Amino acid sequence: MKRRGPPPPFAPPPPAFGYGAPSRDWDGYRPYPRRGDYPPPPRTYKRGRPMPSSRPIRTDLFEFRLEKLVIGDYIAESGEQNEGEDRLRFYLKDSSNDASKPDSIALTVKDGQQRIVIDASNIESIELSQKTGHFHFRVDGEFKLQKLENANFVECEEDPSGGQLAAVKEFDCYVNMKNPITMPKDTEPNIQKWSGETSRYKEIIKVLDADAPRTLDDVIADWARTSPVGLPSERLLFSKIQLKKDDRLFEIISTLAHAESAVGPAVDMLMRDFKKTAEGKLTKEEMEDRIKSMVMAMPEPAILKSLDIIWANESDKL
Repeated sequence: MKRRGPPPPFAPPPPAFGYGAPSRDWDGYRPYPRRGDYPPPPRTYKRGRPMPSSRPIRTDLFEFRLEKLVIGDYIAESGEQNEGEDRLRFYLKDSSNDASKPDSIALTVKDGQQRIVIDASNIESIELSQKTGHFHFRVDGEFKLQKLENANFVECEEDPSGGQLAAVKEFDCYVNMKNPITMPKDTEPNIQKWSGETSRYKEIIKVLDADAPRTLDDVIADWARTSPVGLPSERLLFSKIQLKKDDRLFEIISTLAHAESAVGPAVDMLMRDFKKTAEGKLTKEEMEDRIKSMVMAMPEPAILKSLDIIWANESDKL
């Protein structure tokens, strides 16, 4: 049965409930407090998080934690002869910073108590196997020996390799792949990105198992999967059938030229002249390779943009 009329007043809590006896002027619980009974809750001002800089921070070094170091007869593994972990550090010269170290490597041994420093000009070659984390260095025998004193490295004459480095002039570093600090696959990108234009590193480093360079087929396959224009199934069919033709490959270049600048007609003429000149002199496979090389000379975002335009125009015709 539904009650009519105002609700009954709230009963006061019992005295033994922990609140004590109600005051004499207590007139029951209010379902809502009167205005002014409670101060308004404080408003806290939350500062927005600062936006990270769009420019990456330059680094003048990167290093690897080593599992094993081999210099001739000297072999040091983590926790054995070296009394701790060894490290391999690459220093990258920053021309804008006079305090940065010159291009060089440092082998830190004896749990960080000693190190061997070799200038890049004294390194003849660096071979890297990215999957196994194996560095092989060949040097000319010139290096510096340093030891840690008062938190600074100072030159010394104690050779941790026992004269092996001067004798064999080569050594091998095996990166601890479980905890490497820097992944071996990032070595060459770091050098290309952070070292100077005339850095010797770019001349002497050789990656033995480098990833194969991206091809136009890879770019087209990625476009067919990820482009926001049209349906993926239709893009995939278009890429497998239409984008295998020479005329369509030429169209990738000419479409971007028309979209980005006023040289579109000139590019069309150059494409026609090239096609006429190459006909009869090149096989179909050679012609396709030449055209793909021309397309891959364009930046990849430009290729993707051109493909979007071509597909949008093709979709309008359907």
